[in-house]
Amino acid sequence: MIRRVYLLRVQVTRDLFGHDVTQFDVLDQLEKRQTQLMRDLSRSEKYRDQVALLETISHIGWKSAIEILVELQDIRRFRNAKSLSAYLGLTPSQDSNGEKTRMGRVTKQGHGFVRALLVEASWRIIRDDMGLRRKYEDIKRRSESKKAVVAITRRLAIRMRLLLIDREGYALDVAVA
Repeated sequence: MIRRVYLLRVQVTRDLFGHDVTQFDVLDQLEKRQTQLMRDLSRSEKYRDQVALLETISHIGWKSAIEILVELQDIRRFRNAKSLSAYLGLTPSQDSNGEKTRMGRVTKQGHGFVRALLVEASWRIIRDDMGLRRKYEDIKRRSESKKAVVAITRRLAIRMRLLLIDREGYALDVAVA
């Protein structure tokens, strides 16, 4: 009797979750295909050198690099660091009237996924790059950690722009204060 109940439960479970398992397999295959297409794109002549440059930034891998490059396209279209920061939504919003100007939160314009990639990389890079770490600690003393990391993300984006324009790898500041 116990075996029969067990087999009945197994059959019900298969019936209930069989569709989900099939759907998971399909999505898994699609994700693998998309990853392969991204890898092929990162190895293409158009992106290969730029991906290699971005990979010199610690905690930026080939996947993040190609996602950043595909979103930004030609980095030279951003005339200066301000325009890149504005495109990524890393500039403060501004609310002004005739007498006062109040700087608010970041605008969050542009591609949120790329901004999230850079913020995540910034959280990690402040462990390795002592120059950015000192700047982070300085801003954090005056503000809060999340605001400080957004400022570091903006600096990282600016360094990334210069890295791609000058075609030189990222140099960590490893000097201990």
